[in-house]
Amino acid sequence: MHRFLPRLALLGAALPLLLATCRDDPVGPGRGGAASLAIQPVVSSAVDLAAFGLTADTIRLVVIRRPADTLRALTVFFDPDSSQIRLAADVVLRAAVETLTVHLELRGGGFALFSGTRALEVRAGRPGAPQQIPVTYTGPGSTVAALTLTPRDTVLSFGDSFRFRVSARDSSGAPVTLFYVAWSSSDTTGLRVNATGLARAPSARAALTLRARAPSGAADSTPVTVIPVPTLLSVVSGAGQTGVVGGALPLPFRVRVTAADGLGVKGIPVRFRALGGGGGGGGGGGAVADSLVVSDTGGYAATVGTLGTIAGSQSFEASALALPATSVSATALAGAVATATSIVTASATSVLSGAIATLTLRAKDAFGNSLTTGGRAVAFTVTGGTSTGVIGPTTDHGDGTYTATFTGLLAGSAVTIGATIDGSPVTSPLPTLAVLAGAVTQVVVTPASAALDALGLTQRFSATARDANGNVVSGQAFTWTSDNPLVALVDPSGVVTAVANGTATIRAAAGGVSGSGTLAVAQIVRSVVVSPASAALANVNLLQQYGAVALDGNGRPVAGQTFTWSSSDPAIATVDATGLATGLTPGSVTITATAAGVAGTATLSVAQVVTSVAVTPASATLDALGLAQQFSAIAKDANGAVILGRSFTWSASPAGVATIDPVTGLATALANGVTTITATTGGVSGTATLSVAQIVKSVVVSPASATLDALGLTQQFSAAAQDANGNVVPGQSFTWSASPAGVVAIDPVTGLATAVANGVATISATTAGVSGTATLSVAQAVGSVVVSPATATLDALGLTQQFTAVAKDANGAPIVGQTFAWTSSVPGVAAVEPSTGLVTAIGNGVATVTATAGGLAGAASLTVAQVATQLGYVTQPSNGLAGDTLAPAVQVAALDRTGHTVAAFAGDISLQLGATPDTAALLHGVTNAAAVGGVATFPDVNVDSAGSGYTLVAASANLVPATSAPFAVGGVIAAVPVGQGPLAVGVNAATSRVYVADNGAGAVTVVDGGKLTNIATLTGVELPFGVGVNESTNHIYVSSAGTATVFVIDGATNSVVPIPAVGTNPKGVAVDQGTNRIYTVADVGTLVPLYALVPIDGGTNVVVTTGIVTLPDAGTGVAFNPNDGRVYVTMEAQNAVAVVDPAAATLIATIPVGLGPYGIAADPGADLLYVSNQAAGSVSVVDPKAGREVAQIAVGRSPQGLGVDRASGRVYVANSGEGTISIIDGAKRVVVATLAVGPTPTAAGVDATTGRAFVPVSGQSALKVIRP
Repeated sequence: MHRFLPRLALLGAALPLLLATCRDDPVGPGRGGAASLAIQPVVSSAVDLAAFGLTADTIRLVVIRRPADTLRALTVFFDPDSSQIRLAADVVLRAAVETLTVHLELRGGGFALFSGTRALEVRAGRPGAPQQIPVTYTGPGSTVAALTLTPRDTVLSFGDSFRFRVSARDSSGAPVTLFYVAWSSSDTTGLRVNATGLARAPSARAALTLRARAPSGAADSTPVTVIPVPTLLSVVSGAGQTGVVGGALPLPFRVRVTAADGLGVKGIPVRFRALGGGGGGGGGGGAVADSLVVSDTGGYAATVGTLGTIAGSQSFEASALALPATSVSATALAGAVATATSIVTASATSVLSGAIATLTLRAKDAFGNSLTTGGRAVAFTVTGGTSTGVIGPTTDHGDGTYTATFTGLLAGSAVTIGATIDGSPVTSPLPTLAVLAGAVTQVVVTPASAALDALGLTQRFSATARDANGNVVSGQAFTWTSDNPLVALVDPSGVVTAVANGTATIRAAAGGVSGSGTLAVAQIVRSVVVSPASAALANVNLLQQYGAVALDGNGRPVAGQTFTWSSSDPAIATVDATGLATGLTPGSVTITATAAGVAGTATLSVAQVVTSVAVTPASATLDALGLAQQFSAIAKDANGAVILGRSFTWSASPAGVATIDPVTGLATALANGVTTITATTGGVSGTATLSVAQIVKSVVVSPASATLDALGLTQQFSAAAQDANGNVVPGQSFTWSASPAGVVAIDPVTGLATAVANGVATISATTAGVSGTATLSVAQAVGSVVVSPATATLDALGLTQQFTAVAKDANGAPIVGQTFAWTSSVPGVAAVEPSTGLVTAIGNGVATVTATAGGLAGAASLTVAQVATQLGYVTQPSNGLAGDTLAPAVQVAALDRTGHTVAAFAGDISLQLGATPDTAALLHGVTNAAAVGGVATFPDVNVDSAGSGYTLVAASANLVPATSAPFAVGGVIAAVPVGQGPLAVGVNAATSRVYVADNGAGAVTVVDGGKLTNIATLTGVELPFGVGVNESTNHIYVSSAGTATVFVIDGATNSVVPIPAVGTNPKGVAVDQGTNRIYTVADVGTLVPLYALVPIDGGTNVVVTTGIVTLPDAGTGVAFNPNDGRVYVTMEAQNAVAVVDPAAATLIATIPVGLGPYGIAADPGADLLYVSNQAAGSVSVVDPKAGREVAQIAVGRSPQGLGVDRASGRVYVANSGEGTISIIDGAKRVVVATLAVGPTPTAAGVDATTGRAFVPVSGQSALKVIRP
């Protein structure tokens, strides 16, 4: 974007100047003399400066004698309304007539707007007619070759306002960012446009041209049409058309936007859209080529419509703004036949073998619309499935439908019916058709024959019905019959059951047709059953009759079978051919009967009979429970013979004396007494006796050990006498004793022990001369803990309360020497010292304080309830500026007597001034606030007068007031009168002197920085511009923009000495106190400008010519950085800072910054540079080590000079365009305050000792003093 530069006034085509030479030539009047010269600048191209908001108010004149002798260089400010300017200058002529080169610049807003150079004759005596010097525009945007206006071809409604934009490029096409522009229109009464491109339309129709023009002559224009409010949207053409679905209509739809006067309205956006249609009123998918069309100069807008996909009537709508919409209709016809959408159908999904189905094709276009004409070659096809049939010829019905017949043949799975159209297959979903079986003509029974080998078995027969083509006819019900029911029975489902041996024919009938199979029944022996299955003979030589039956596989008897009998051991038993068995000797055999190779078995046992049992030993005695005695037994028959292999069952009676293993005969003593031991086998028993009588071998005391944890407690001991096997011997009495005496007392009869003192005693019990012992320990255990005091209250945080505790045993006896662990239930309320019980109040609330010993705890309650007694400052007031809110916000708290905030306090707290260095000062803002959480916050209080040592007093009912720490309020504390147009300032902190360059008065004012009074005015310094101070030498250096001179002031005497030949129009001044070098920037050129950094030796006050360093462009501000020994110069036209190494006399870099850099200052402590960007309204922060801009801070309009407080890191920036000072926090890189100081502040200087800032205010001819 372009940037509008400062507004100036009109420059005419020519402005006469009068240059008078008034010094005689020292070589004599014959060779020269007084001479005057009149010159007139002539603008070679017509540039109406007023149109660009420009004024030329400065003339720069350089007079050069060839080849490179600059005789005079002047920069003069003048009234833009002047018709003539008279200048007096010192020029030495070498002859009566001499040709000199004159370079002329007309300047404004800090820029050279026009410039030109011409060789002129200068004559001694009065001047003749003015001599013309052509000048051309060389200001911002002089390189602009082309302008571009946006937006183009704009339409505005009656009375509308609209801002146009313009961009510029040079002849190479590169963007130009800084340039002037003048706006105009073809009819200034019809379309008014201001300097920012904001145009306002008239209230009548108009076709106008908006123009933008740059001083270089580059221009651009764009049409602007002014229109009334449209009132009607109507159809012009395109209705009633016919086309194919999905295709564009042949003619566009055309509508017109008109106003109340019946004329077309340009620039109205008309929106076209497709409505519903397609016969049934559905969507149809219609579209328009341009959905939004802007009306042309006649108000017309048109678009091409595309029909939707559904045949029938379709509608399209046009709408514009809030006007009633209008619509047109068109007819959509079906398109070409498409195989993807045409539909094949069959009249049925199945057909009987030999029956006929009808096949149909419905021809459709690509969008599914039905065709209404025939003429296509259609053939039906069959694919897939196992059904078969014959397709007849295709019939064309002439309406888009085609049919053929299908005659079913073989039944099977469904086939897919397809079709081709002109040889192309239909690809839409296809129907299926299955051929089903016809009428039954035969029945087939399976199996054709079968055999069963057991009665009761079954055989399933099945039947299948088929038609004449052999197709299975499903779903038939069959009737089943048997021709021989005595052999085989058949049920309705075809299951046949064998009844008797023989043959039967099985028949199935359906639909008057039948089929048959045969069944043969012949039993086969599968098993033999012998009975009885088992038998026993009590004595030898006894008989047992057996019988046998043969069975088939179904367990039915098989008649007519003969059996063969056998014995597994004829020595024990034999069997004859009839199944009669005879027992011979004791034992067991298997009896077997066999028929048809199949055998069955039974068992036979032969055994002896027991008549008596003998037990040994016949008697026995045991003297301890648990001892065992083995008994044995033998069985005998009636003859007394031992029967081997017998097992016995053992028992004891009575049961409580001894137990006996019922199998082995091992008896175990249980209790004293006599018991009978019995052995039994085969129902016959024998007996023996067993006696049990215990003898005491040991005594057991229980418990074996015990502990009593309180004096006076008791412990009951008991004793048990035991035999050798450790079993209790009942009925014993014991004598009890304890050793040593004094620990416990024990009852000698009952064994009850009582604790007397802490210690360990042995407890003894004696019976039948045998003793047993146990141990009893007495050790008091904590049974309770008592804490005192039981309750306590503290009214301030930080106060303490001592708690104590006593431990007691279960009987309430104190326990000496206990230590306690102390805890708090709420450490945030009360903190307790864990070993001493000293509690400190931490926060409001109730806490339980607990003492623990031996795992038991005692508790007390502590209540902390703060009581507010005084006020105190949470956040003290900080130093600030007069009228600015104290930040951070002042906060006052209600405190208890130990100085802690009482969060529950919600009362009002007020603020007022205490100590007031300025008795007229007032405290502003909300000075009464309710406490929240015990703290009152005052977010907007401020003091309206500057001063040091202010205090605030906080008060609240019934609380002790609080006075804040002293604080200072900065701001403008004085306005010291100085000379006209003060432009720059320098401060000598060592002498507390301030030096002000009064540019308009041609003087320097010396001010006492402590007393703030005017000490002296030093005249003779023409157009003073920059000021530099060397505190070490107490010398002050002032550049004179009106001469090629820097003046040096002796701070001790205020004497002024010129340092000549520093170059034309010197600007800023910087001092290197270490080397006593002074630096300024000036034009050191002769024929043409040559801008340079010029060094001066502060010891000799002479320019160091070998150290002059040329610069890329004119410089303004100068700063010296002691950290790197380099000099930094702002160059407005370059938007950059030049970096010079003075030791090497070399330009080493340029650093891009903001637009129009002007002033510059160094902060050695932070190692940063600050640059004011006059055109950008900002300050650039430059890192000299990195050699780049690291931040840009927005300040006020047109910032010029700036100063740095090295102690605080604050930067004071003079905003000349808005009469303010911006104060920047250098560490945070933000503006922390903006002070109003008066019209056109131009610079800022800071006293490093006091921190005061001094600001020359040009519009008031005053030096404003700011206390930080």
